Amino acid sequence: MNLRRLLVGTIGAALVVAAGQCGAEAVMDGAVRVLRVRVAADDELRARADWEQVVRDHLQFASDYYEKTFDIRFDVQEIVAWDSDDESAGLGDLVDELEKTIPVTGVDVVIGLSAQRPKPGKLSKYVGLPTGLTPSLGRVSLVRVMPDDENYDLRLALIHEVAHLFGAFHTAQQDSIMRESVQGPRTFQIDVENGKMVRLLRLFDFEKGVEGLDEDTLKRMTGIWERGGIPGDANPVAEALFNVGVEKHDQGQVEEAIKTWRRAAAYDKTYAQPHGSIGLALASLKRYDEALRELQIADRLGCPEAKQAIEMVKHQSAARGSR
Repeated sequence: MNLRRLLVGTIGAALVVAAGQCGAEAVMDGAVRVLRVRVAADDELRARADWEQVVRDHLQFASDYYEKTFDIRFDVQEIVAWDSDDESAGLGDLVDELEKTIPVTGVDVVIGLSAQRPKPGKLSKYVGLPTGLTPSLGRVSLVRVMPDDENYDLRLALIHEVAHLFGAFHTAQQDSIMRESVQGPRTFQIDVENGKMVRLLRLFDFEKGVEGLDEDTLKRMTGIWERGGIPGDANPVAEALFNVGVEKHDQGQVEEAIKTWRRAAAYDKTYAQPHGSIGLALASLKRYDEALRELQIADRLGCPEAKQAIEMVKHQSAARGSR
């Protein structure tokens, strides 16, 4: 994948570093939090003659919205070229690619803009995710650019996806910018609970991540989500902790990953994925009885892969016992 600097510029100015809410440090300009951003534009987007102006205009609109609504201003450190994988199955793959290829050094977050379309007939994570994909409280946001879709508004999509970086979640309230799809009425208001969430996390330290937040803040976030979230969607706290657990597991820290997944499960009793991951991790440690208990919980909570994993662990346990 190519990564090369195209141009440098800012929206707003970063002036001083000051201590912020939740023990975080944030770049401040007076009372305004300055969000340092690296933007990655993929090759499909860069094929458009007017792509640079489109990117700058829409980022400026989103920055103005956040400054007016939340005292958060975007500071675009640079816009870089990104050649997105044409064989990706969808948004999930593109987010993984962004995390691996676009550095977060020197910035708070990376915003990837992609005009890539899913291949016809190919199973795609694009389905049901019309705006983009942003891991809760993460450092990477993937936003779709669909210039040929008259029902799609990139301004709404940018504002929606960036809000997920600050812990915002989907709501059933159809006049909120945090409804699941930005298609439909072009409303730029945010529902009350998501507004509270972004304000609570306004000075979030993206480098420390969710593990840098104290328990009181995590409980307050959970309360906000319980009042405004959609049943069946994960608590953003639990989702963020789950993703941290995945990173630890990928680094070979299996026991630490299990502990982090247990924290995720404790914050959302309906969230199946942590239990499934705990079960598979325990099975890799040959702790089969514990693994089966976790996988059975994941199955009850609706994890589609749990039944197959249960049979696999049972087979492994029986094979070990027969030696």
